[in-house]
Amino acid sequence: MSTECAVCRKESSQGIALLICGRCKSRAYCGKSSLQRVVRWHPADFPLWTGADCQEEDFSRHKGKCEPQHYILKVDLLPQFITKPRIMRTLSCPAYSTFAELHRAVLTAFEWAYTPHYQFEIPNLDKNHSDSDDESESIFKITHQNNPDTPLSKFLGHPKSKERAIHYKYDFRSGWPSWDLVITDFGLGHAVGPHFACLEGEGHSCPHDVGGYSGWRELLEAYDAESPTPAQEAKIKWFETQTGNQNSEGLRGGKKWTFDKDKINSILSKLDQQPLPYTSAALNTRHSIILLSLEKKPFFDTIYAEAIKELRSRAGVAELLDTASAIKHLQKALSSAKVNYPTVIATDPCVMNDKYIAVQENLIKYTKAGGTVIFGFDCGRWCKPDKVNRFFMNMIDLGWKYGDYQRANFSQNPHVNPAFKSRREQLLWHQYQTEALVLANAALEDQVFVNFSEDPSSRSSALFAQYGKGYVGWIGDLRPERGTIQVLLSMCEI
Repeated sequence: MSTECAVCRKESSQGIALLICGRCKSRAYCGKSSLQRVVRWHPADFPLWTGADCQEEDFSRHKGKCEPQHYILKVDLLPQFITKPRIMRTLSCPAYSTFAELHRAVLTAFEWAYTPHYQFEIPNLDKNHSDSDDESESIFKITHQNNPDTPLSKFLGHPKSKERAIHYKYDFRSGWPSWDLVITDFGLGHAVGPHFACLEGEGHSCPHDVGGYSGWRELLEAYDAESPTPAQEAKIKWFETQTGNQNSEGLRGGKKWTFDKDKINSILSKLDQQPLPYTSAALNTRHSIILLSLEKKPFFDTIYAEAIKELRSRAGVAELLDTASAIKHLQKALSSAKVNYPTVIATDPCVMNDKYIAVQENLIKYTKAGGTVIFGFDCGRWCKPDKVNRFFMNMIDLGWKYGDYQRANFSQNPHVNPAFKSRREQLLWHQYQTEALVLANAALEDQVFVNFSEDPSSRSSALFAQYGKGYVGWIGDLRPERGTIQVLLSMCEI
């Protein structure tokens, strides 16, 4: 790094505090007559100073050469156990990217299926570190629920994290061994492109559901066996035909040392364009659906397996699990020349919380422009009265209110609005029994299913109303009954 100001040539040896370019980190400035302090994140720990005058003077000359830097990260899978061969990837990561995006990049580099559950942590080795979740035992901890949109530059390269390994844990499902990876920061380097890239690596990726290190070791032993046992033959067949990163050529001989870097980089180059790895066509079909799951529960996929299967069989489905991705894809859909907006399904009620106000505002714009937004799945199960009332009465002014939970026979409303009638309404069951959170104060024509034992003008388990040029839907069922799934498919118009 330069030891003198790029403009006036004052040196740091003269007692001048040189301030580096925040974008490329390769050019220094003294600030000359004035200093402008820009504080990011935590003022005490992460100050960023810029030299105002000299940097402004040099901008016209420097801007053509100023390129954003990438962090070079080496990611090792269980390096204390997996050694022959190691399973390692070296990634080039944009400095402005987030930990949520790094999570997706790591999964892609190791050819693993997507999961929302992850944790990045630098343990504080100066303390007696235990298995406690107390964040005071860590220099930093980022999880899928705790600040996933934090940029890498907040921690990487900072003195507190310098020369310390980052521990990344993947897949927290109950009863499954979680994968632990060690990430080493090799500092900043010049970008090989505007996106994540795999620079090098070693070892064929192991299936994420192989059963942890012991399962991976047993799989390799099966391939090394001269006369595999029936159990080993079954493991080999499973790997070659059923796993997410299956390889029909197996892992015999040198195969276990190889991986397809070109394939990985092809997927990494599209991460900023697609919601999830391995769903490259999800939003390019005629019918597209976005599942907005900002605080997804671990058991979600199991409870709603039948409903998700139905959606995927009829439309391209992508899942967004963080604020940045949600806003990015809503804005991208709005700016697209295509008329067919993807249907957005909010799968949990956290989107109504105050901390997701930016997502709420984009959902409102999206609906007014012609999109359809449906609140379903876990929304009826976990939402709170004050959040429901504030969102539907104040934010979007539909007047819907939190009602109560009812176990009843709900029947089709013959007076439902024409917009819903045109959406496969004729295929719905005329009546079905379910337990649901009903909303009150809805217009009669906006009620899809009603409990006729009550005043049909007051409460409904399923609502569908026009809002701007688009539509807002509500499905309050607590369980994925077959009738519930039919309502969802009709609202999605698939």
